Amino acid sequence: MIHRIVSSTIWALLISEAALVFTTYVAATYLLMDVDPWLWLLYDDGFLRISAIVVWMALGLYFQDLYSNFRIRSRFVLVQQVSLALGSTFLFQALVSYVAPRILLPRWIMMVGSLLALVLLPLWRYVYGHLVLQPLAVSDHVKTYFFDLRADGR
Repeated sequence: MIHRIVSSTIWALLISEAALVFTTYVAATYLLMDVDPWLWLLYDDGFLRISAIVVWMALGLYFQDLYSNFRIRSRFVLVQQVSLALGSTFLFQALVSYVAPRILLPRWIMMVGSLLALVLLPLWRYVYGHLVLQPLAVSDHVKTYFFDLRADGR
């Protein structure tokens, strides 16, 4: 039922971007943690902390209409929209520090992970647009051409 509401290309983009953002924060954890990052991720709620950031980031990208408008008209505007979504995650972290400090991500992990996400997310959007969306547009054009030929009887 839900696949009729949301297309598979949107689901693929959402899941791939969530995995990319999650990976950037895990990479920042491995770069900056003094203790074993695997232990921090498993036993000090690291996965929960990063997952909260990923969910909030996905919501920020959704409210920027980045899942309804796939066409990249301007790379600058795309970077600006991703920056705005990242800024909302920083505000989310400020709120979390008062409400539930247990899921607060350490400051430098947040900054380095966000910097990685700011670089990699627009780049992934650009690659996704060229690898997935352009071939789909061509295949839709070919399908309509062949259906028009069959309707004409040629």
